[in-house]
Amino acid sequence: MLIWLDEYAIDGASIDELHQELFLITNKLTKAIEEEDNLFIADLFDTLEMYTLYHFAGEEEVMEKINYPVREEHKALHLALVQQLHLFKEKYFHRDITEFEEIKNFLEYWLKDHILVEDLKIRTFMQKNEKN
Repeated sequence: MLIWLDEYAIDGASIDELHQELFLITNKLTKAIEEEDNLFIADLFDTLEMYTLYHFAGEEEVMEKINYPVREEHKALHLALVQQLHLFKEKYFHRDITEFEEIKNFLEYWLKDHILVEDLKIRTFMQKNEKN
């Protein structure tokens, strides 16, 4: 289960709210996986995929606004997650996934790692530029 911590905070507002919603949806999906609630899993895959696209668009808008220098590389990481989510969703719908733990572990690791490593670089850049 993902728990929001202050150390994940990027901007105290828009990006953080988007991340918190991703945590919520991911937690619902991982709970449904643990409970083998297949109908709810299907709905949550759709919700997570749609919200991820919405979230990334918002985050990428912030990166554009602040002229974040490595935004194209960051966007590529977003695209990779979207592609992986789509792959998991397709495998699920074609019953190719026998171990849902793989999905759960991937999502939890990716979100925490992406926020703590890549997204915190955005915060550092924003803070540095506020001082200038």
